[in-house]
Amino acid sequence: MADRRSPATVLRPSRASALLGLALVVLLAAPRESAADLDEEALREAVSRVLNHAEESHYSNIQVDDRISQATLDNYLAALDPQRLFFTVEEEVRFREQYGDRLDDAMRQGQIEPVFEIHRLYLHRHAEFRDLAQDYLKTLPNLNTSREWLLDRSLAPRPANLAGLQELWRDWVRHKWINLVLEGRSYEAAGAWLRHNYRFGDPLSIDQEGFSVTFGQIPGDNRSDSDPLDSGTAFALFLNSFARALDPGSSYSSPEAIWDLAERLEDVGQVRVSLDPAGEYLAVRERPGEDNTVKEGGLQAGDRIIGVDPFGDGEVIDVVGWQPFEFHKLMFGPTGTPVVFRVLPANGQTQAIVRKMERISIVTKEMKRALRWTPKWLMERSMKKMLQSEMNATQTVLEVEQSVQTLRVGVIRIPAIYGKCTRDVKRLIGELKAEGVDALVLDLRGNNYSEGDEVVSLSGLFVGKGPISQDRDRDGKVRVLRNRRQVAIWDGPLAVLVNRISSSAAEVFAAAIQDYGRGVVVGERTFGKGAMQGEYKIKQLTRGKSEDPTLRITNRKVYRVTGGSVDQAGVRPDVLLPTAHGYYSPAQFLARGMDRSRRERGLSDPLPPSEVPGAVFRNHEMTRLPLETLADRLQQRYSQDLDRRLIASTLELSRKHMRRQSEPVHLDQRREYQETRWAEELALAREWLDAKGAAGVLEPALVEFLLRWKENFLPESFASAEEEPALVQAVLLARGYVVVPDDTGFRQEAYDLPLQQTATIVVDLAELQ
Repeated sequence: MADRRSPATVLRPSRASALLGLALVVLLAAPRESAADLDEEALREAVSRVLNHAEESHYSNIQVDDRISQATLDNYLAALDPQRLFFTVEEEVRFREQYGDRLDDAMRQGQIEPVFEIHRLYLHRHAEFRDLAQDYLKTLPNLNTSREWLLDRSLAPRPANLAGLQELWRDWVRHKWINLVLEGRSYEAAGAWLRHNYRFGDPLSIDQEGFSVTFGQIPGDNRSDSDPLDSGTAFALFLNSFARALDPGSSYSSPEAIWDLAERLEDVGQVRVSLDPAGEYLAVRERPGEDNTVKEGGLQAGDRIIGVDPFGDGEVIDVVGWQPFEFHKLMFGPTGTPVVFRVLPANGQTQAIVRKMERISIVTKEMKRALRWTPKWLMERSMKKMLQSEMNATQTVLEVEQSVQTLRVGVIRIPAIYGKCTRDVKRLIGELKAEGVDALVLDLRGNNYSEGDEVVSLSGLFVGKGPISQDRDRDGKVRVLRNRRQVAIWDGPLAVLVNRISSSAAEVFAAAIQDYGRGVVVGERTFGKGAMQGEYKIKQLTRGKSEDPTLRITNRKVYRVTGGSVDQAGVRPDVLLPTAHGYYSPAQFLARGMDRSRRERGLSDPLPPSEVPGAVFRNHEMTRLPLETLADRLQQRYSQDLDRRLIASTLELSRKHMRRQSEPVHLDQRREYQETRWAEELALAREWLDAKGAAGVLEPALVEFLLRWKENFLPESFASAEEEPALVQAVLLARGYVVVPDDTGFRQEAYDLPLQQTATIVVDLAELQ
């Protein structure tokens, strides 16, 4: 174990996982202090220390110069104004002239005034926008204009001057007004909501059965438009902007938000959300687990939450524009209590539907006991335990009908490569062997957290003893990570399922399976996070150890056993299975802007693609598989399996609509698009019904079930129209749910298409071998 007094080299979550794990949520939630409360001397010392750590430790032996200075400025402007709504071209040019090639010198000398000068203009612009919005909302704006609203303005040119900004702000208000009308409000009600949104309202309090939550004095119960980032947060963003100028994997973060969450964590229905690129909606990052939803409903990844009824009593709170940390307060409550959501579906539609779920406890007795006695300086360790409550590997068995027989496929879900992960997976494999499974699938989708070198022993369970990966430090020294203890305990057909968020150690594992020829990798190309960071505590900013912000500097690169780089390239699957959800988290959104600014400034990549000599290892020669045959068989099933074809067609329809770059600031056109969008999806559902001949053959109990829960998947306007239970069943399937009988009648069950496809692929593999 690394000495806490010295930087520890660890595998960390990827850029995309900054909002998929609690640890990096704090990036945008540093201490909320005013400029007057900040210790200027401490800030000066912290800036100098951060720069020194970068030059002394970075993998590429970076010397902070004018190019790093320019990239830092670009990153800072992008962090404060990601949608280019508050700074003009004139001001950007002025900041470049003043600070573009001088921030490096200022940091070396401990000067911090540039940070707060830019932040003061940011605060001033927020106030100007709020005033303009309030005045504009006193009129009755025309919502049918010839203008367009870019859905992602991060790559758009900034307005030339203040007049251009003001015109953009008016478009912004009209765009929000249109969204509210399309969600189901009247023109007048949408205007009233916006007028309230842009003025400071009273504190919001919720009290239910002895459980209470109070929100602070927040503007209209909304934080995105009217509550700008404070000075402490701006300073943290600046240091993170500098770290990201070094390379995309380096970062700076503050732990206060983690401690705040730990203090308030009780019985929670866990819903992970991120702001969408425009900062308007809270998008669900991943579908909550099956034990986290009531039988007849639940959120889907990509759903945009617009309203929450915290206790299912009919009192809906608008959450459009809320920040995630404010939204999570609504999720606290007694175990078993209901929560009702109004959402815009994940597939890009703009008409609200209803989702329901039930709170469960994610805190074990052991965790509560740990929180009760744990001093603050140990909180990071306690939070790790809490995170592990959602990390533990689990297993299930799928039955796959193939040719003339039914084969049993064991599935092990590994959400993170945590401490003792190898032990747990080894036990689960033993259980699956006892159940007589014929093949195995390891599900590593979304796996972006790892601890130490656990991946080495985990890989050994499938490839045996030998090298698993390599890494190289800033001095060029290559280290080969070898599995010396674990022996292979599974030598049967194997598939590894990954997606574009799988990163870090998950990529090391998938690469080892590929390179050893031990199995087939299925899914999407992984994220490409092949760097390791050393941690440095910036003690100058705080008094206690628990509150020390953390600087993470990339100091090693990760390589495959063959010598190829994982960084940027990721791991390409042997069989491609794309997914539909195309929303971005703020971390991804910010990273895109930073990558673009790096290219614009002509800054060379500090972690260029490279290779190291391959290690000596024994290939199992299972890579000599008929991969084209596997892909052909998969495609053939699409044409023969109506259910899978419906799901796949709906996913492709969603991808098409989510690729839109702009929307007209025109209510009638948007409403027409909305109706067309639903018509396209319903047409796919009706096509499925016609092919199946399912209409008119549903038993009465199933009809009752479908009509009772149709509002979870159909827009409110449709839910009140003519009842078509068979069509509801088709839409359910299109969204990835099947209705199955149980002891109480019927229940919804998630139909995981990529997992089902992977199971059939590994069965094909078993037959072909």
